[in-house]
Amino acid sequence: MRNSVNSSISSNSPILPPYLRLTIIEARNLSFFAEKAADFQPFILISTGKKSIYTEHKSTIDTVIWNSTFEVPIIEGDFLHISLMDNGDMDQEAALSSIIIDFKCYTNWKLKEEDFWIKLWDNPRKTAKQAKRASTPYRIFTNQAIVKKPKSTRFPCLHINIRYVDREALQRFTIKFEFYITVDTGVRTHTEYGGQITRGDGTTRPIQLRYSQVRNIRDALIEEFPSLRHLDFPNKSYLSWLFPGKCKLNSGILEERKEKMENFINFLFRSYKYNSYLSELLSVFNE
Repeated sequence: MRNSVNSSISSNSPILPPYLRLTIIEARNLSFFAEKAADFQPFILISTGKKSIYTEHKSTIDTVIWNSTFEVPIIEGDFLHISLMDNGDMDQEAALSSIIIDFKCYTNWKLKEEDFWIKLWDNPRKTAKQAKRASTPYRIFTNQAIVKKPKSTRFPCLHINIRYVDREALQRFTIKFEFYITVDTGVRTHTEYGGQITRGDGTTRPIQLRYSQVRNIRDALIEEFPSLRHLDFPNKSYLSWLFPGKCKLNSGILEERKEKMENFINFLFRSYKYNSYLSELLSVFNE
């Protein structure tokens, strides 16, 4: 019964286009701009195509912390504008400083995630028309410079994180557990389940996971989505819970865990709504 429920959920999951997960973390030394405004209330305007979104306005004038995350659709042939604005003015031409990013840099697995600080200058923008004449894709197409985390600097800086998320590619991953082994650390023992993860393009990577790692993923998932408690998942062993690292599980329990954990992870891979919980597993493709 549970298997039929699982398949119906996954079959109804649409395949959505990739997007950028953009986090505006903080800005520092904005007093450079505040000196030119009577009532300085900075915010960040994010524009792409005809769509604009923005962070909340802040009343602080030196260090501003937003920690705001946005999902930005990738529009082929377009550019992402990140602009420092003041006091509710939504006109991009009135930006105090702007960053222009070419979407081409964040497609086809070229850049997966970046976290950086950028120097902000007094309105040194170049237009998208100028940008389109560039012979190669660029990441930052202004006079801004990427810098290390500023300790003390007179330059205003913006801290952002950009992550490329390809939902369709995530849905093409599969995992196959092929064996399990007992690992003795000298203090306690535990079981690791080994096999491989296969990406949609056929690339494979070996992987070994403990039951507790997959259990933590499952617990985090149902904390946000309580309705998924029904998903078939192997229970904890009472004896191993009572005597951690001391109790050896029989082969029947280990085989059941291997099979059910494999089915559980592959179900998450097939669902764009839940597969972000598996991002840590996919780090093996970055090695």
